Amino acid sequence: ISVYATDNSAYTLTVLADIGAFPRPGRQGRISSTIAGDRALEVSWDSAAPAGAFVPVGVSGIRDYYLYSSLLLPFDKKTNEAVFMSPAKVMNSVCGLERNAVRYGNAITPSVCQNGVCRAVIKGVVPRRRYMLNIIASSHRGFNSTYSGIIVSSDWPDTRSAMDDWSDATTSLVGAICGTIFGILVIGYLWIVKLYN
Repeated sequence: ISVYATDNSAYTLTVLADIGAFPRPGRQGRISSTIAGDRALEVSWDSAAPAGAFVPVGVSGIRDYYLYSSLLLPFDKKTNEAVFMSPAKVMNSVCGLERNAVRYGNAITPSVCQNGVCRAVIKGVVPRRRYMLNIIASSHRGFNSTYSGIIVSSDWPDTRSAMDDWSDATTSLVGAICGTIFGILVIGYLWIVKLYN
């Protein structure tokens, strides 16, 4: 096997003795997303284990799904149909996601999938920023495959204010600081009055 690369690259070669044990993303790897609330997105994808996905039946199954995300920079553009994002930032291969993106949350078990559709909610999305989202399907035999990936952005306004995160602990802290300052001022005033009398 020979591979020509113009850049300093790293590759992973997977040899399958039983090709029926490799996970195949459903619906050709397409992912969709919808707004799930304030600063939250719901990501959905078809199961990688529909009927007949593993041949012969029982040779393997889906162990977990992993959701990966990456906040894209303003100059990140999709440059090639075969490579999701760019040759320097590959987001549609397992090793590319592990190097260029962050795994969001814990592993997602196939038990959360209903009627062949799996869902996950991402919270804390920064408004008016672009994100890359992708899924890795992992089989019981240790084989991993990725979905096609999706680029999403949110356009809802950021209506948060500084008081949104105000808690009882913050109120107690501010009260203690103000009380201490007031006490020091009163004691200082009384000390000055006593000193000059």
